[in-house]
Amino acid sequence: MPREVNCLLVAETDPITGKMRRGPLMRAQNPPQGTRYIIRRDRFRYPKRTAYYSIDLVRVALNIIKVLSEQLVRQRETSEVDLAHSFFWNWERFDVPWIHENDQSLGQFLRDYLHIKGFVKRQSTRAFAAHLNHRNCRQVIVWSEWARRGYIEDGVEKSKVVVIPPPINPVRDQIHHDNCNILFVGRDYSRKGGDTVLRAFEKLKEFTNARLLYVGRIDDAKVLKRVTSNKRITYFPNPSDKLLYREIFPISDILVLPTRADAFAISVVEAMSRALPVVVSNVCALPEIVEDRVSGFLSTPADAFSFSKYLGKLLEDSELRRKMGEAAQRKVTLNFSSEAIGTRLWQVYSNALAK
Repeated sequence: MPREVNCLLVAETDPITGKMRRGPLMRAQNPPQGTRYIIRRDRFRYPKRTAYYSIDLVRVALNIIKVLSEQLVRQRETSEVDLAHSFFWNWERFDVPWIHENDQSLGQFLRDYLHIKGFVKRQSTRAFAAHLNHRNCRQVIVWSEWARRGYIEDGVEKSKVVVIPPPINPVRDQIHHDNCNILFVGRDYSRKGGDTVLRAFEKLKEFTNARLLYVGRIDDAKVLKRVTSNKRITYFPNPSDKLLYREIFPISDILVLPTRADAFAISVVEAMSRALPVVVSNVCALPEIVEDRVSGFLSTPADAFSFSKYLGKLLEDSELRRKMGEAAQRKVTLNFSSEAIGTRLWQVYSNALAK
């Protein structure tokens, strides 16, 4: 085992922000002790449409081209590294031990995000499972037990799949403000439940002090007009990280996410790290992250009445907001701190190099 591990971190670039995607960025910012990351990002810039997951033939085609082009132009860089750590839908086969990481399995992604089933799903998941079962792929890191089950169902060797969520530390950065602000963060309007958020918020008319901070693009022109004309809603179509994390999150009191499908929802854990209670859908890995009626409320996706009811409970009771927010932050401290996550990730690297 080398004193310092040189790890090639194969990190995708977000086509919208031009920066590293959130998952690999959080690993890069919190390397395990004894690890030096050599970061390799996408070699090309891709259209912003590749950042959105939906059944759109152009978007699907662009993403396929993106995956293929990145694999075709890769240069062999492994002579100077001890192991590689790849992310998401990278199909590259490395000639050194490698770790692969994703927040969901390919089968879960095709089923829940793209609604693809049958022959295409079976063949795709079989091929990707065979890729990950290669002898040089020593471990598959996922962020939840839900995702672990998905990889095993896809055919990846059970012993290879380990749960290590991204590192997120508790934050105390709230800025004093007068209103009670409900925050929604969702890049994909339909999948993330942007429509449900708006319908739920419109039912909260009696809470005159409530405001909605809507973060994310809205494609529907009629809906967009309705949002921008509502003085109780502040619309941020594509805020910078600086604006989101230094100005929007610190003035938020509750996070809401009525998502229809979400592998992990980093924004939920980020809200919990700031002691915000959350109201989210009971789907995918979210029930593992949010303890219902302790750190927030779990609800049925697309049920605007249920979401408005739970939001109302939090709006009318500041003590409930405080208790749930503190419980949420405690969970982040116990399960997501960079120190604890770094120790577990170092063990994975050590085991990979010892085989």
